[in-house]
Amino acid sequence: INAEYMGDEYIALGSANINERSMAGSRDTELLVGGWQEAHQGDEPRGDVHKFRLSLFVQHTGTVDEAFLQPESLECVEAMNAIAESNWDMYRPEEPEDMPSHLLKYCALLPKRPFFF
Repeated sequence: INAEYMGDEYIALGSANINERSMAGSRDTELLVGGWQEAHQGDEPRGDVHKFRLSLFVQHTGTVDEAFLQPESLECVEAMNAIAESNWDMYRPEEPEDMPSHLLKYCALLPKRPFFF
């Protein structure tokens, strides 16, 4: 299951994909569940959807950071990138260190001219 969309007002979790295998109806089973709390909408929603997102941030980063309250902020993006970079530096050596969390950079830098062309 992956997060298709996650914010503080609405969350959609599932595996729903639009492709031939999924749409044929006989090969893959797709499911998507959404959550929304009408009472927690507006400038600073602080309902269960918000709490769930924060708990995932803490679980994946191994830390609590005030920047996580505003996930769209540059401060939050920079904090996440710093954690991922630090974990990558621990994971990359020949003898990896134990990492405090499991957030890693999405991918390594590729050469300008990929080797497979």
